[in-house]
Amino acid sequence: MEIKKQNQRFVAAIIVLVIASFVLTNKLLGSSPELNLVMNGSTVVIERPAKLFTYSDLLLSTFSSFVLGTTIMYLLAGRWRGYPEQLSFESKPVEEDKNEKWRMVLDALKEDEHKIYREILDAGGEMLQKDLVALSGFNGPKVTRTLDNLEKRNFIERKSYGMTNLVRLR
Repeated sequence: MEIKKQNQRFVAAIIVLVIASFVLTNKLLGSSPELNLVMNGSTVVIERPAKLFTYSDLLLSTFSSFVLGTTIMYLLAGRWRGYPEQLSFESKPVEEDKNEKWRMVLDALKEDEHKIYREILDAGGEMLQKDLVALSGFNGPKVTRTLDNLEKRNFIERKSYGMTNLVRLR
């Protein structure tokens, strides 16, 4: 179902891109204004006036350019793919099998990592990073470095939460 929506968005963006390109090209490279016939007595003079754009031509060209640029950026940015929603920590309960896995991870950690991981585990598997600084007794940069190491090893995940982070065990 989601793939079908992604394909529909992609096709719609391509169609908008083609239409905007056509309209813009037609306005910019279209035929010049009609020829003027001027009769001087018995002679007919054909004048080709300089190409002038009307206000409606300028507005249509500007609008088409904007639509064209926006569509190209939409396609390049991949917004039509429909990225999955971000994880919501609040809606995921801590499960017993995860508790067992988390306890096994404790054995593989160094002293500082063990202390910080234990604080998160004792708090039910998630806590604010600022609270972790207060409870662990480490300074802020040390907690951040330790959490960086734990996150690189895929033991925790962090989500921005106001001026701090919500830290959650994986």
